Amino acid sequence: MTLSPVPSRPLPPIEPGAVPTLREVRLARRVQARLFPQHAVTEGSLEAAGFSRPAAGVGGDFFDFLPIAPGRIALAIGDACGKGLPAALIVTALQSALRSHYALPAGDLPARVRALNRLLYELTEPEHYATLFLGEYDDASGQLRYANCGHPTPLIVRRDGAVLRLDSTGVPLGLFPSWRGDTETTALEPGDALLLVTDGISERVDATGAFVSEQQLVEVFHAGRARAIDLLVREMVDGMPGAGGAFPCDDATVVVARRRAAR
Repeated sequence: MTLSPVPSRPLPPIEPGAVPTLREVRLARRVQARLFPQHAVTEGSLEAAGFSRPAAGVGGDFFDFLPIAPGRIALAIGDACGKGLPAALIVTALQSALRSHYALPAGDLPARVRALNRLLYELTEPEHYATLFLGEYDDASGQLRYANCGHPTPLIVRRDGAVLRLDSTGVPLGLFPSWRGDTETTALEPGDALLLVTDGISERVDATGAFVSEQQLVEVFHAGRARAIDLLVREMVDGMPGAGGAFPCDDATVVVARRRAAR
């Protein structure tokens, strides 16, 4: 089947008074916050939590934890281009589609990513796109199969302190009608942790004007790794260099998934 492009139509003019009020933006922020997981989750030996702080009333970041089957869970973090309401609408559509896909009894990771890409490509303007990291973890084997669609490089911090980078496996979603990429597989050993962030963390600048480094991210993680995981992710958002400004320049999101060490 060949899909024909949908012809563009001029947008209707914005009526007077149609600009969202402060009250409406606050309500939208509460609604968006409720779409994110409200508590840490546990699947076998893996525990995961996330925290997102928007730069404005609503943000273009999202994260989610999606059950696949007993002992299996999907971990997702994404970031739409832009900020505010337009970016929030894009990630809300993306998150809703992601949940719909994982509500189905069976599926394949590459097929899910391709379907998400096609949806975003068809629903948005050409300049709109989103980065996404989507990983499927199996607790029995410890394997993590993932697609990194142009997202800031996730890190696996090994129990012995070594760090593994999970580089991009494909382009961001929504740029092309077909997703150009692949998936990779790695493993989380007992005592390992997976660190996922958006560019509101990775592109912060410290007091010297330099970008925050991966080493600084790992140091902040190590400083709080003994804490409960839901407190740890909050501290990583607020404790990274460059977090103290009154007007943050970008949405900031951190997800940590760690596998408990064998006793």
